[in-house]
Amino acid sequence: MSTHMNDTTFKKILDLLYLSTSCSAYWIECIQHIMPVINAKAGMIGGDHMSSGAHLGRIQYGYDTHFVKRLTKDLKLTDLWTKSLLEISPDHCISEQECNLDITQEDTQFFYSVLKSIDVKHTIAVLVKTDNNICIRFAFQRSASQGMYSAKEKECLNYVLPHLKRVVQLAATPSQFTQDMELKLQSLEASERALLIFNKNQTLVRISEGAVPLFEKGLCSFKNNTFILSHFKESIINSAIQNCLKSNILDTLPLDELYPDSKDAPISSISISRMHLSYDIFAVVEIKTSLALKYTGFTQLTATEKIILNHIAHGSTPDYIAHTLHKSPHTIRTHIKNIKMKLNASSAEELVVFGNTIGSQLTNTQVDIV
Repeated sequence: MSTHMNDTTFKKILDLLYLSTSCSAYWIECIQHIMPVINAKAGMIGGDHMSSGAHLGRIQYGYDTHFVKRLTKDLKLTDLWTKSLLEISPDHCISEQECNLDITQEDTQFFYSVLKSIDVKHTIAVLVKTDNNICIRFAFQRSASQGMYSAKEKECLNYVLPHLKRVVQLAATPSQFTQDMELKLQSLEASERALLIFNKNQTLVRISEGAVPLFEKGLCSFKNNTFILSHFKESIINSAIQNCLKSNILDTLPLDELYPDSKDAPISSISISRMHLSYDIFAVVEIKTSLALKYTGFTQLTATEKIILNHIAHGSTPDYIAHTLHKSPHTIRTHIKNIKMKLNASSAEELVVFGNTIGSQLTNTQVDIV
């Protein structure tokens, strides 16, 4: 079930991956769709990129339990992600001839911009090749000199991967996604149909075909390898985007910097990374950190709950916290349950990660426990 990649194809991928000489990485290359439910064909690339410039190693197509388990151990991938890889049928393997990635200079530059724009330090790349031979790329980078993955890094990784899978699934079925969005588009006037449509439940945005004329007219701009999409109406972005802006999930840029002399400065603008799928433009919203989503919940915590979270972040048990705060263990556990609910946390480990990340805000919390 394995084969070797020819040097030309391998060099294209190496160029695309933008590896530094100090990186040690395992790569996943997904030809077509990684989701088994849509009849995936997948391959895995593994090995070390040494300072001598040695090749990353071999490429394997199809089912390889040992490789996936090693990948899981080294990258601490989530169970969900690993399960999807292991469920790929051995019959869904492809030949070397079918692995024909036509990487252009534009592709490479685009990949570099995405690589630099995402602030999650892991060496993971996902390449999806759709039926119309358009490659969609996601990337995370970390340096081997940073040592083992920290709890925060693992939390970021665990958050991002499922979202990437969802993006892959949607990008693989544009017609279905288009139908979902058409209902919203129908309620807009013709001049508004080129506006950004953001599904707040997914890290995915879609722009209709009509967005292209906007770029030609200068209503949208390209800056620092990022499209700046503008020309929004406040009523449209309020419902779908404002909550994310408040949570610092989306990056905003100062409008004066983009339109210093223009009377038609857009009401709002957000920066996104770009990728092309057929005639539609898809984009993955930059995620600063997985913990941004939890921060909204943090603002809803009471002072007592923040103090308890601070104790949890330092490894204290519920019984110890109860003793320290002169409360019953039952009361403390009720508080912890409420904290988990507000932060949408499923485990105590998540609370520890989040508590350590915003430790300064917790340490500054001072209140009398009553």
